[in-house]
Amino acid sequence: LGSWQWIRKPSRTEPPALAEAAPTVPETPAPAPKPRLKSTKPVVMTPVPQATPPPTAQPAPPPARVSDETERTNRRIAELSAQLAGAEQQAEQQATETLADQQAAVDRQGGVFSPAHCELLLENDGEEVTVQGHFETIAFSGTGKTLYLLFPGDDEWKSARGSVGVSKAPADLSEQALRPLVGKTIRLRGKVEVQKSYKRARPLIVLTDRAAIEVVE
Repeated sequence: LGSWQWIRKPSRTEPPALAEAAPTVPETPAPAPKPRLKSTKPVVMTPVPQATPPPTAQPAPPPARVSDETERTNRRIAELSAQLAGAEQQAEQQATETLADQQAAVDRQGGVFSPAHCELLLENDGEEVTVQGHFETIAFSGTGKTLYLLFPGDDEWKSARGSVGVSKAPADLSEQALRPLVGKTIRLRGKVEVQKSYKRARPLIVLTDRAAIEVVE
């Protein structure tokens, strides 16, 4: 007891001694992974669409060469077209001048038309007019239904004429009654009726009674 004996106490930080080591149990090996079965379903390979290259611009074809004969033909057509246009313009101008001249002549005659004032009479379709001229002859239409009192003229479509409906005409407008007037200057009073045939036209002076015809000389 007369000496000091140091007893070492275990540190609080040291773990207590294990009682006894547990028996070591051998580890059971993990089961080997099952091999993956290959699918018997056929694999469809989808083709990857290829990008379509842009179309290559084709050079414009050279202009067709016009033959000399075709060029001459086209030039001739252009010349004729220009001439036709000029002729139509001139004809229109002449027609305007003709109407003015005819109207002036009618005014000088006190409103009395000449059978040759065909264009002006056509402009008065449906109007009451007086026409004076030399009674040249009597004629009938192709059907015989109309009697015509004709005045002189080289072109029958360029001259006015008197017109009598045979079926409704009184006896003093018959051919026999009018025949003695041939060769005399007469005046016809009646409405203008335009007679057309094959793109041509002429004025008819429609007569319904004998009083519509006056003998001038």
